[in-house]
Amino acid sequence: MDKKIIITPTDKAMLEYLRAHPLASFANLAEQLDLSPHYVSQRITSLESGGVLNIIGRTLPSFTGRVAWIIRADVTPATSASIAHYLAQQSVTRWVRLTTAHNELLCGVVQGQGTLARSLNT
Repeated sequence: MDKKIIITPTDKAMLEYLRAHPLASFANLAEQLDLSPHYVSQRITSLESGGVLNIIGRTLPSFTGRVAWIIRADVTPATSASIAHYLAQQSVTRWVRLTTAHNELLCGVVQGQGTLARSLNT
């Protein structure tokens, strides 16, 4: 039997913030919404286990003080080219790939601490 999850107004605010700032850290999310980092961590874990949220990420912290990210995003074929083009223009982006069906985008970025979110949110 599936576990039923109740989405609170605070959860909605967190999800909306993450939608607008997908690369935000939990600490940044907590700060922006005036929540404790522990609470944010608990709620995100609950939303993930309830199937409401799916966060996939991997870092490779071996780039002399920088962090490498591989980002995978589901996109619509109608918007995939413009999103890929936008990402390719960013100074932190190293490569961008679209699937043949243009419904999935992959890209690699290398950033200094905290620079990716600023770069992509300009």
